[in-house]
Amino acid sequence: MSRGAGRIESRIADLFAATRDHALTIDDIAGHAFELRGRPATRRQRLSATRAAHRLLKRVRDAQARAAELVGQARKSTEAALGRGGARRENVRQGVR
Repeated sequence: MSRGAGRIESRIADLFAATRDHALTIDDIAGHAFELRGRPATRRQRLSATRAAHRLLKRVRDAQARAAELVGQARKSTEAALGRGGARRENVRQGVR
């Protein structure tokens, strides 16, 4: 079992965070992950960077799904504690108070 993001995944995560609105090629990702400084990435490096990027994106998707699940649970428990049901929420969406 994995112990979390490794060195390559961490560098790719930093690159993704710094370039949120930019499209990146696998050569860009591999170059940053392996600190190639303009040298071309080997096939092994490109494949490794591709796998690491996929693992990173899966980890992010899983974390977002877990966060949404926890928010839903918190909402349900809060509504139950306040004695409010789901019907009230539906009425508010429809403009009925």
